[in-house]
Amino acid sequence: MSALNSWLAGIRVLDLSQYLPGPLATLFLADFGADVLKIEPPRGDEMRNLGPRDAAGRPLFYESVNGGKSVRRMDLKDPQVREAFLQLVDTADVLLETFRPGVMARLDLDYAPHLER
Repeated sequence: MSALNSWLAGIRVLDLSQYLPGPLATLFLADFGADVLKIEPPRGDEMRNLGPRDAAGRPLFYESVNGGKSVRRMDLKDPQVREAFLQLVDTADVLLETFRPGVMARLDLDYAPHLER
């Protein structure tokens, strides 16, 4: 096994990103040994609907940038789900999101209010 696979062993990453840039960044982290949990909206990442599919019908682009990650669907607009998400944040070392500016604040998940947790 390559030493690259263990550089980030023990690091927990929450990935709220969709499409390509964010998932590609967290793919690299997973390849280096980080435990990456991809949080998707209830309908899933839109990338699941794009591009070619393999013989089993799986979306190739989505599969290629999300391999090695765990995936969980969560409705972050639901207050109970948001609280469960914040418990996940408490266990994470990294949170990566690619929302437009202001979205995390609208979800009541922006950084500043949760510093005192």
